[in-house]
Amino acid sequence: MNKRLLLLLCAAAACDGDDRNGPRTADKSPHLAAQSCALPKGDSSTVARVGGSLGKVDVCWVFSDGTVRVELDATPAGTLTINGAKQTVGDDGKADVTIDLDPPLLRAPLASAIGDGAGITAPAVAVQLDPPGAPPIKGTLEIALGDAAARRTRALLGALPSGATLPRSELGATPPEIVRGSMVVVPAEEFAPLATLGKPSTLGQLDLVAIVKDGARHAAPDCGPYDNFGMLPHQLVDANVVVYEASTAKKIAERTFSDGYEDCAMFVTGYAGQKPTVESRPVATAIDAWLADVTAAR
Repeated sequence: MNKRLLLLLCAAAACDGDDRNGPRTADKSPHLAAQSCALPKGDSSTVARVGGSLGKVDVCWVFSDGTVRVELDATPAGTLTINGAKQTVGDDGKADVTIDLDPPLLRAPLASAIGDGAGITAPAVAVQLDPPGAPPIKGTLEIALGDAAARRTRALLGALPSGATLPRSELGATPPEIVRGSMVVVPAEEFAPLATLGKPSTLGQLDLVAIVKDGARHAAPDCGPYDNFGMLPHQLVDANVVVYEASTAKKIAERTFSDGYEDCAMFVTGYAGQKPTVESRPVATAIDAWLADVTAAR
């Protein structure tokens, strides 16, 4: 599978030099700047942010291997040096800088890695352009992960059932020791936040990951009445919880929770004319109590 598989797109202004409206005419004057792009369908959420002397913009691409690609607009035929590596700018005046986000993410405290990414930044990238017949232009690029942190963390931990371990090799030849008894819980609901249990650690030192999946469904008495809907169908949804070692993907514990369900939700959302089904899952406190015993045994 192509490691450059696109996961997320970037933020706010329209893509500079978009080829959809015809061929792009490159600026041949001596210049070097970072570019930003627009998210499709009006999405304006920030994925990660570029700072530094080459411009403050939103990162355009985040890939499944944990890298971002920052597009630079530079003088065609100029020599671009990025952290010591040289390349020649093409006739279209575009060049890419690829920056690995996983090392700073793995070194971050769990609260930041599963949250808003506060304080997680990649090391600054030094960039120099030598335009033909003109003085060098120097600058830096700095990446703050922002919203990309929790999304990348979820992707890394969600891959454990397939045997993909947490990439501790990104931390160097001698990564810091694992903090035994630290845990992150990945909930079944896609948009529910990740949670931590046990001892505090960085993401790279994480010991255990609990993956929660929906299990069997059982019919239950209707819920309601609700405004606009009246009485609604109701299902009890079991929770299948599997605990893995983050560094080995080894399964160490498994349990299905099929009782202690939540009550009917107080509020529901749905489309006019369509009745949604109310779902009740086992209360999180019961699952957390069992997971606390698992972490304590480490």
